[in-house]
Amino acid sequence: MKTILKVSIAIVLIGMIVFVVSILFEPKYESIPVGPDALSSNDIEVLKKFGFISDSEKVVLFYSTKRIDKSGCLITNKRVTSYDPGQRFENAESVRLDSILDVKLLPSLSIAKYSRINVTRKDSTTFTIVVGAASYSDQKFFNMLNKEWKQSAK
Repeated sequence: MKTILKVSIAIVLIGMIVFVVSILFEPKYESIPVGPDALSSNDIEVLKKFGFISDSEKVVLFYSTKRIDKSGCLITNKRVTSYDPGQRFENAESVRLDSILDVKLLPSLSIAKYSRINVTRKDSTTFTIVVGAASYSDQKFFNMLNKEWKQSAK
């Protein structure tokens, strides 16, 4: 009986250690938008696998608070895309930069919260990108989206 108890405790402790280590070493981008150089070749392959970028696109900016295969938003030289764990990836929101009519930042009232960036397409449909306000991530993403959008209009 004591041996079974000891083995059970050992298994629980090993499980807890594995869980803590997996959390500590999970790839994260910590609420800070990162440029293309911060993305590994595996990250780029994940984005291609889900259809968020094509071979001809270059990632300009990526943002996520979770693992890249779970949620994020990105700007490429051709489009902006937002996806999250509550959506199926094939339902992620995306729009070509040259199809954007307007972009508006709805800032958070607290740096500990999330801001929203509303993107209006030329066909009047809209979608919202959610970006953390910490470290001015929302403003950085908004500014880069505006820059890329305006360059695409030239």
